[in-house]
Amino acid sequence: MQTDLLDRVRKLLAKAEDEGCTPEEAEALTAKAADLMARYGIDRALLGALRPETDRPADRKFRFEAPWADVKAHLLAALATALRCQCVQTQTEDGPRLHVFGYSSDLERAEILYTSLLVQMARALARAGAAVVIADIRDDLGKATADSLRRDGANAEFVPLDITSEESWVQALPQVIAHLGGLDILVNNAGVEITSLLVDIDPAEVRRQLEVNVLGTALGLKHGFRAMRPGGAAGAGGSIVNVASVAATIAFPGIAIYSATKSAVDRLTRVAAMEAGKLGYGVRVNSVYPGLVPTEMGNQLANDCATIGLFPTAADAAMAVAGLTPLGRLGEVAEIADAVVFLASDGARFITGAGLPVDGGMGM
Repeated sequence: MQTDLLDRVRKLLAKAEDEGCTPEEAEALTAKAADLMARYGIDRALLGALRPETDRPADRKFRFEAPWADVKAHLLAALATALRCQCVQTQTEDGPRLHVFGYSSDLERAEILYTSLLVQMARALARAGAAVVIADIRDDLGKATADSLRRDGANAEFVPLDITSEESWVQALPQVIAHLGGLDILVNNAGVEITSLLVDIDPAEVRRQLEVNVLGTALGLKHGFRAMRPGGAAGAGGSIVNVASVAATIAFPGIAIYSATKSAVDRLTRVAAMEAGKLGYGVRVNSVYPGLVPTEMGNQLANDCATIGLFPTAADAAMAVAGLTPLGRLGEVAEIADAVVFLASDGARFITGAGLPVDGGMGM
């Protein structure tokens, strides 16, 4: 059923967007979308106009943006249901935007609004002119990202790394420096979030979050400093950016342990910046505090909040977060990546020990 519906939705979208269509054809597509919505129980209250991502060429037959936006929103909603996702509409300064949560990762991720922060940060750094090494415990994702970057003309490699292992860092850093010819930027991005009410926490899950989020970041700082400081294997100084979270600055139910670990990342950042400055390492250390964005972790958080009873559905959880945000929407992965690039760049050369919120104002 999912494959059949997915194929039908793809064909409808291809017809409407790539070939162009008449107003009559658009009405027919709308009717088909309405049928799909009725058949699979789409909640119309969550839907609205979705603005086209690109301007339509003048030679296309169908140029009525509002009808097309409605058609596309309905069809994407049907697609999301086929993939067993949740659709959430949020308001942006450019109009309503449709987000998808709870995506089943065994289907084609490119079909919906899903992306990885690691991938986007790597792409953003490459666009800024950096050579990039993806260091990750997930070989498949790391190799695929490096391959994709190289196809786009970037200098990119992959090195396996378990950030919780001292020995893994010892083995990985020389490979990274050999690939890059030095080390100017290190981004500590890896993290895990396991949703649980405090009365239900599992000690093993607590330890897992502490190991990845706190120990992993601390080891990244340790080995980054050793490589970047004078006399180190790279020895030219540089910039380290840690990825914390808005969870370090707000009280949101279900994420107490995750919030504690991200608060620890904030403290690690500030103490590391002080040590690097006082000891003459020539390394700036800063962090970013992302708000909720539709990554795999963000999707899982929304689903888990519904599972433990904090919200009726994942969509309600995401809408609640958007409601806490003064800018009235969820974040986008590219916005987090751009902030990381800024902190790593010479534009931030007199900034260290800082935490940059990229959360739409949620944490203020």
